[in-house]
Amino acid sequence: MRILMLGNSFTFANNMPQTLAQVTGAEVVQHTRGGARLAEQLNPKTKMGGLTHAAFES
Repeated sequence: MRILMLGNSFTFANNMPQTLAQVTGAEVVQHTRGGARLAEQLNPKTKMGGLTHAAFES
């Protein structure tokens, strides 16, 4: 199982991707950046949104 985790500095600073991987045994792919907002991550016109959409497709 693969999990795509979207987030900001609160997500990666608290080791959430690693914790989730340990708890579930899944591969966790993270798209996180300090100050990131969900609207930016889901907008394919932004750099981060383009990466997120590419991850959805793969």
